[in-house]
Amino acid sequence: MRMKRLTKEGRKEQLLAVMREVYGKAKSQMDFTGEIIARGAGVSDTIVYRYIGEDIKDLRPSLPGPAQKRDVVVGKLRGKIKELRQQLREKRAVQLEEARAELQVAELMIDRLDEDNRALRGENALLKKRVREGAGVMVIPPQRRDVARSFTVLDGGERPRQASLFPINEDDRNA
Repeated sequence: MRMKRLTKEGRKEQLLAVMREVYGKAKSQMDFTGEIIARGAGVSDTIVYRYIGEDIKDLRPSLPGPAQKRDVVVGKLRGKIKELRQQLREKRAVQLEEARAELQVAELMIDRLDEDNRALRGENALLKKRVREGAGVMVIPPQRRDVARSFTVLDGGERPRQASLFPINEDDRNA
């Protein structure tokens, strides 16, 4: 079942609830960061800072310990962005390789089907020639797929003879 997205207000309320919980357990400023709140809420750091960054900034100084400078937080976020962009590039490269492999398979299938089509056209031309000559033609499909295509030619008084798509005798080569 697909999860419903939260509205902006709903997301902010969720993050504020997690923030209050983390704040209640925090013993120092190091225990009360956007990263910890994000982990608790199951969202990214960016989402936390976008929705409740000011609230975190207001509450943090009330806890003991050294304050984390804004530049440090921004630097960490930029590092995270760089890491995510690298992951995105890698995933795109993998998808591109998979698409290329699928295209190669499709091209091979097209080539095989084209060969089959040409062989069938040749067989059809030979059958049409036999019909115009007055020979009765009966096509006998092979019992197995690995057997070469063949058919039986029935002429007026003659006994049936086996013919192949690939001419064996001189009459068939001229077909």
